[in-house]
Amino acid sequence: MSSSKTGFDSKLYAKYASLVDPGKVLPRNILYWHTPRTLTVHEQFPKSKIHVIMIPRVGPPPRVPANLKDLYTWLKSPEVSKSEAQALLQEMREDAEILKGKLAEEMEYSYGYVGNFWMGLKVNPSFRYLHMHVMSDDLCGSHMKHPRHFFSFHPEHGQFIHLDEVLSWFEIVEERFQDNLEVIRKKRLSLRYPDDDDVYSRQHPEYDCYYKDGGIECRFTARDLSTMKAHLEEHAEKTKATFIRRKLAREERARKQAEREARLAEAKRQENAEQDNKQRRLDHDVVGDEMDVANDDAALACLSSTLWITPVMSPPDHLVSQLEAILPSLSLFDSLLFVCFVALAVHKVYNKYEFEPRNFVASFLFLGAIPLLPFTFVSRHFSFQAFSLLATYGLFYSILCLSIVLYRVSPFHPLAKYPGPVILKVSKFAATLYAFGGKQHILFKKLHDQYGSFVRVGPNEISIVDVDAAQSVFAIDGTQKGPQYVAHYKANTPPNIVTIPDVNEHRERRKLWNHGFTTSALKDYQPILSSRVLQLTEHLGKSAAKDQTKGEVVDLAEWMSSFTYDFMGDLVFGGGFEFMRDGDDKGFKRILEQTMKATGYLEHIPWTVGLMDYLDLIPEDSKRFFEFGNNCINKRKEKGSIRKDLFYFITNEDKLEDVEVPPDQVTNDIYAAIVAGADTTATILGGIFYYLLTHREAYERLKAEVDNDFPLGEGDPLDSVKLAGMPYLNAVINETLRLQPAVPTALQRSPLKGSGGKLVAGRFIPENTAIYIPPYALHRDPRYFSPSPESFIPERWLDVSPNSPYNNSTSEKPERYTTNTAAFIPFSSGPASCAGKNLALMEMRMVVATVMQKFDVRLGGKLNLVGGGGDYDPSQWEEDLQDHFVMKVGRLPVILTARE
Repeated sequence: MSSSKTGFDSKLYAKYASLVDPGKVLPRNILYWHTPRTLTVHEQFPKSKIHVIMIPRVGPPPRVPANLKDLYTWLKSPEVSKSEAQALLQEMREDAEILKGKLAEEMEYSYGYVGNFWMGLKVNPSFRYLHMHVMSDDLCGSHMKHPRHFFSFHPEHGQFIHLDEVLSWFEIVEERFQDNLEVIRKKRLSLRYPDDDDVYSRQHPEYDCYYKDGGIECRFTARDLSTMKAHLEEHAEKTKATFIRRKLAREERARKQAEREARLAEAKRQENAEQDNKQRRLDHDVVGDEMDVANDDAALACLSSTLWITPVMSPPDHLVSQLEAILPSLSLFDSLLFVCFVALAVHKVYNKYEFEPRNFVASFLFLGAIPLLPFTFVSRHFSFQAFSLLATYGLFYSILCLSIVLYRVSPFHPLAKYPGPVILKVSKFAATLYAFGGKQHILFKKLHDQYGSFVRVGPNEISIVDVDAAQSVFAIDGTQKGPQYVAHYKANTPPNIVTIPDVNEHRERRKLWNHGFTTSALKDYQPILSSRVLQLTEHLGKSAAKDQTKGEVVDLAEWMSSFTYDFMGDLVFGGGFEFMRDGDDKGFKRILEQTMKATGYLEHIPWTVGLMDYLDLIPEDSKRFFEFGNNCINKRKEKGSIRKDLFYFITNEDKLEDVEVPPDQVTNDIYAAIVAGADTTATILGGIFYYLLTHREAYERLKAEVDNDFPLGEGDPLDSVKLAGMPYLNAVINETLRLQPAVPTALQRSPLKGSGGKLVAGRFIPENTAIYIPPYALHRDPRYFSPSPESFIPERWLDVSPNSPYNNSTSEKPERYTTNTAAFIPFSSGPASCAGKNLALMEMRMVVATVMQKFDVRLGGKLNLVGGGGDYDPSQWEEDLQDHFVMKVGRLPVILTARE
């Protein structure tokens, strides 16, 4: 359920329960569902991912239950008979079973899986009107913040009684029934002050897990709630993985069943067609209508010519001779018309294959050889054969291109109803030019501002800025990776984890990566991260001074890049990079940046990547880097697993999964981990400091929060759990991710192969259509983030009520922000979202807090000059942003002053 406040007053429960038609009176943010017997409302402070409250409705006799204050008062009332109470609770249970189906649909839509649901009543509720909680069993809601929340819903501590248990009391003798009521009374007395956390802390000094896996109880305990919530999230992730696995298995069985039925239907159809053909031939013979042999040969030749037009065959000599026999008297005009006909036929056939970017060899052979067929007839009209060849090929390709252009802008194209610039509809080369300039994110934003939520941005591509569409596209059964990802891995090798198009293969490969980013794995990485963070501040300290007028200007963005590459080198190679210490002495960082830039525009014409590889056009610098990387991989393999780094998990060294990992797969995944883990994090870190330094109020507020939680001289801010609980730090990170997402445009998907298409936000997207969900444009849409969606306002992620310390408003009425978290996708979304999200967040928190604790930072001027050498124009930062799949940042000159 939504974690936002609904404005619902619990004192009004009784009033709402007596409404004749609640659907007309109560707004949707309060009312969830109702029947003639019950009313279900949103829980104002959800303790689980899905959490609603069901209350019995009252009305004219006989529906006037007495003393509906709470379970104990109600059952003890002499005015209520056991049969009446049992009937009312049974009605609530029946409605709750229907309600659970609706909640399951919402949970799958919002979280990608369906967990178990609890139905029960609290012993000592916080308000006095009989009500039942219907909630998912994860206890990971946005308002699970205090001990009283956890223990009051913990299924083993008796404060929360399941409805089925209460109903079972009515089946036992009266004495036992009264004993159960006495138990409730005693627990009510022990929790006389249900909002007092100390009561729960005294009764339960430790938080214990309640999950059971296959009947085996989880024995995990924690001393604090945040640790327990992280543990419960792991259980939720396991439940999600199991749900996805079972759902895919069911879908696979259904698909196979449908295929079997389709094959049977096709076999039946062919059998019927064969019977019809036999009958027609029999009727034909009866009337004595015999076909002339010569005409039969001619028809066969024409049929052969039609069948020959495929991208895998060349024109046979006997076919040419047959065509010459059939068409001996073609004039020059007729021959040229035949060239046009062949070009149009080729477009008709090739249109089925143009979405397959790896078929470049077959396509080139096909397009190069097919004009030879009409050339046979054109050449008879010219004595100079070179001219006839040039005329044939020139006319063929002109008609082919004209046909393609006219079809792509015609109303017959499947995407004709979507608006967009004609130049983008016609060809991908225009988009390639935009991508070469690195301003694709700006282009997409302008297009959506001009044309709306759905924009056609390529011959077979649309871009969508719509939150419902995003959830549908990224859903578990939504789509697969789009064709652009072919440009991101070497031909004839397994795709890396980021680029796998097949959803089933991705699911299996992702298991290894998931092991590498569990809570326990992240704890193992913390010493590596802490060491590199301290090394970063040590190097920055060498350029810092006590006097701001004397400090050396340094490029903070470059230092962040060096830090992230060094850390990822440790994580995937066990070492190998030392950019902070040595600089880019071998040019490897420059090579990686150039490679990503090339990939950013080649992904628009991905078939060229296979061609470059086929013709061995890979630059020598890139080959040298790959050779260095392969040496690092081999050394890591020889050295073995000294510690559990990321390499340990994605190579399956621990054999947690029953798979063998091919060497090429390891290589491609390692390079993907370096680029995805280093480039993206460095981009965001640079953006964080840029926005802080250009918004001094936010800078000072974050500085105060860091000083409060990690006072200078009392230890470094390396506690990841404590950092995760710093509201303003996390708000600054979220706001930077919103304004400057690491992958601003290229979250591309396409409908599943063989699906025929997909319904997205009420619109049908045909198969073989690439779908963009551009985060940069989505994050700046005023429908989802307002006011001022283009401005840096960390407070939009915080509580800005009148008494909140984060309320900047000078008026009595605080600023109200629209912050739709469903439209916030900096790490993508769904089953193919970023596996390293939690690692990246931990990294960013630690770096930002440590730099803020140790230095005062301000914008500088020219680099490597004492005192700055002139002012830095902040607008240069936005101008320097380059969208090359990953957002690339420019320089960020700053002056550091050591804090005492």
